[in-house]
Amino acid sequence: MDPDDVRRDHPHSKSYVPFSPTASFIFMPCFPSLDLMAVLTHAMDVGALTPFLWGFEEREKLMEFYERVSGARLHAAYVRPGGVAFDLPHGLLEDIFKWATQFSSRVDEIEEVVTGNRIWQQRTIGIGKVTAKQALDYSFTGVMLRGSGVPWDLRKVAPYDKYDEVRLLES
Repeated sequence: MDPDDVRRDHPHSKSYVPFSPTASFIFMPCFPSLDLMAVLTHAMDVGALTPFLWGFEEREKLMEFYERVSGARLHAAYVRPGGVAFDLPHGLLEDIFKWATQFSSRVDEIEEVVTGNRIWQQRTIGIGKVTAKQALDYSFTGVMLRGSGVPWDLRKVAPYDKYDEVRLLES
């Protein structure tokens, strides 16, 4: 295989070393706590403290999983050129599955508290509207593009890592 092909085929690799198939599966969900905290700090910014605290509790659970994998909570050298430092510890996937099955009910609680709140609605509904044309003109991507009404998801259109082998929920 040509090293340039490896680099193009592995967008997260800054080297000419390909990711192993197992590492590609491990890498995809490695940092979900960042998305969780981004959403919840937004809620806190517009006046909802309780959902942030609930989310922080869930983030702590995710950080415990990461610590079990890497040996450190933050700034671990777990993801490396070509993959990850070592395989997942025994029992971790079962624990993540247990957490994931209860997490949707926590998301439902957060959504109920936030989206039903009159103050949150007044501070967010109709604010910063962007049309599909504007989103395309400004080269929006990801959730910002989809939120403007353009049905585009790179993980489905041009899958990277192992996204072509996992089932993504429709948004």
